Amino acid sequence: MSKVPTLCIKFNRYSEAGICPICGQWYDAHDGPELFLEATWSPVCPRCGEQYAPALMKTLEQLTNWDWKRELDPDLLPQDDKQ
Repeated sequence: MSKVPTLCIKFNRYSEAGICPICGQWYDAHDGPELFLEATWSPVCPRCGEQYAPALMKTLEQLTNWDWKRELDPDLLPQDDKQ
């Protein structure tokens, strides 16, 4: 039986494409919050993220949406937080 990979969310400063360390598929990483293989700077593709860490993928989606809202309208975020 193969070991389940441990994944984590890190802030990716380099939006470089590469190969997912789990499945070997080409993956175009983005800058901002991203899913990585723990103890590495190797970004994990969304498909592997969904398979091995669905809760982290949901958190990553929320972080991405929050970051996008903040860039779109910085005044919007505090109003959202009050709800």
